[in-house]
Amino acid sequence: MAGRKPLPTNVRMLRGNPGKRPYNQREPQPELSDVEPLESMTVEAEIAEWKRTAPELTKVGLLTDLDKPAFAQYCYHYCQWDAVTAEIRRTGLLVVEQRDPDDPDKVRVPFRNPLLPVAAEHSKMMLRYLTEFGMTPSSRSRTQAAATKGPKSPWDDL
Repeated sequence: MAGRKPLPTNVRMLRGNPGKRPYNQREPQPELSDVEPLESMTVEAEIAEWKRTAPELTKVGLLTDLDKPAFAQYCYHYCQWDAVTAEIRRTGLLVVEQRDPDDPDKVRVPFRNPLLPVAAEHSKMMLRYLTEFGMTPSSRSRTQAAATKGPKSPWDDL
C-alpha cells in the first residue's frame, strides 16, 4: 500500500478534522492510566527519559499500556544518541589515528569520527518515534487542544 499511514483517531481528534472524514468508530481504545516503564528497562538514562516524557503523553492520551514497547524503543534510542553525542563532543568531529610505534615520523591524518554514523542512526530512529507520539514541533503544530466540556447550551444540538 502506498501513501501515508493512517493517524490514530485520538491524534486526528487533537489535530482537528478539516477534511470532515468520519472517524474510525471501531478503533480499539486502550484504557488510559499511568504507564510505568518496562521491567526490562534497566539503564537509568532510559528510565529518566521515560519519566520525563511519559506523563505528558499519558495526559493527552497518546501513551497507553499498549504503546509501552514503542515508547521504550524511543527511550532506548534517545539514551544511545545522548551517550554517543556526549562522546563525540569529548573526542571531536575529527579524530587522529594514534602514532605508529614502529614509525614515529609517519604523518597522522585526521579522519571523521567513526561515532558520527552511529549518532545519526540513533537520531533517525529517535525521530521516527518522536513523530509517532506527536513530540516534534511539526507534529504538534498540526495538533489542536481538545475542546473543554462546559455547560450544555441549547444551541449545541442545532
